[in-house]
Amino acid sequence: MSDEQTSYCRDCGSKCCRYFTVPLGRPEDRDDFDAMKWYILHQGVSIYIDREGDWYVNVDSRCTALGDDGLCRVYASRPEICRVHTDAVCEKHEANYDFREHFFTVEQLMAYAERYLARREEVRRTRSVAAKRA
Repeated sequence: MSDEQTSYCRDCGSKCCRYFTVPLGRPEDRDDFDAMKWYILHQGVSIYIDREGDWYVNVDSRCTALGDDGLCRVYASRPEICRVHTDAVCEKHEANYDFREHFFTVEQLMAYAERYLARREEVRRTRSVAAKRA
């Protein structure tokens, strides 16, 4: 890897330096959704489900190494996660993210939780009835 920053970082507004995500386990019950409310109650935090169905906490927080010019001030000694992030996977290539769901408020999350848990319960009941018939 080169220690000289390329121009593609300037072209997208340094999107990858303005947030980070952390994977979440798929919620199984009301307690799991209740715990997720804590995240969303913090400023700049949302939760999303990606195209593959994986859950993440998204934190909108600018990297402290990002200069006013949109370039990394610690580029030569940047973390490995930054080193493997290349133009080929840069967020600038996606006009809008294609989330299955994206929750910004507790109300949005809990409305989804009601639908999600109702579907899970219906599947459980259907399987239980089918097992009793077998």
